[in-house]
Amino acid sequence: MKQLVRYPVFDGLDRCEVLHYASLHLDDSKKHFDAEEKARRCKDLGANLFYHGKPHAVYQTTHDAVSLCMVLLERNDSLSKLITPDGVFTVISAPHKHDIGYVKGVTPGENFAARTPIHVVESMRVFGETIDKIGVPTGINPDKVKLLGGLAIHKTNFPYTPEHEAEARLILAKLTPELRKEAQIIRLLMQFADLGGQCARVDYFPNGVKNLRD
Repeated sequence: MKQLVRYPVFDGLDRCEVLHYASLHLDDSKKHFDAEEKARRCKDLGANLFYHGKPHAVYQTTHDAVSLCMVLLERNDSLSKLITPDGVFTVISAPHKHDIGYVKGVTPGENFAARTPIHVVESMRVFGETIDKIGVPTGINPDKVKLLGGLAIHKTNFPYTPEHEAEARLILAKLTPELRKEAQIIRLLMQFADLGGQCARVDYFPNGVKNLRD
């Protein structure tokens, strides 16, 4: 995050403030996964996020998304120029919320992994609420961040079905051409960042992404 904040896309903003808010959002995500980790250490059978725990949900996906964003910005071409400061802040603040639906709002004794069918929708909701609660740096549009982040988290549904694509198209169709292009890029960054953790395991490749690791 510190490296990404140095990029020219943030030249018009206070970089210290951007990093401050980035840290606030990251710390918020980490604390919500602490309860699941503690319960797992206590042998709680409901604490069973062996893959979707903090290492993947917070650290790995965020690292991958930020890294991909830096690669894109370094191209300095027509594609990279579609990314605004709002989009980059979305890349900083949304990835570590993409699986938070597994742990946010869990009742005592509830099975964390059983929330798989609802975790993406819950993660989208929590991300929007967190942007409202914590806020964003001066010069960043919170409504745009919520829109881009929600679409990006939605893209992490797996498998990503035609029904999911239809849901996204309804929202994308209402956007301006420029915003739609940026949203598509942010969505793909998030999807690749999420899948990257699965493809890091040479013994397991999800169907349809066998070449992604290479």
